[in-house]
Amino acid sequence: QFVERLPIPELTADQESRLADYAEQITGLAQSRYRFHTETAHRISADLGENGKLNNALDEWWTLDFATFRDQVKKAFKRDIPLKERGEWEAYLTDARSKHDQLTGKIVTLETGLNEVVYTAFGLTPEERNLIEQATKYPYGAV
Repeated sequence: QFVERLPIPELTADQESRLADYAEQITGLAQSRYRFHTETAHRISADLGENGKLNNALDEWWTLDFATFRDQVKKAFKRDIPLKERGEWEAYLTDARSKHDQLTGKIVTLETGLNEVVYTAFGLTPEERNLIEQATKYPYGAV
């Protein structure tokens, strides 16, 4: 009964097309980022933990600097990264975080465009847009 009272604007063909395009691109990038997260977590588990289970911190490997990553490897797998592999792992994680950040940046850019189409369709003022942005902020990079 309450949904009936929501003011849903009629979209132009251009707005519908743009929303569909944004949604498709965002979904594709989010799926790519998820696959990348999963592949990287599998590599961490397989190479460092002999396929052991990652702890919560290692599940979010992109949030860790290398020193913290090593500490979490020790906690989760009860072993350190071998000295001869540390440089390779540090470089691998730096590259992986960079790829994560690039994917996230593209998602954020597309979400901003999608939001703009919706705000325009609803005829929102700058103040209303700002209120929504502040109320719905979440940490980008979250899966």
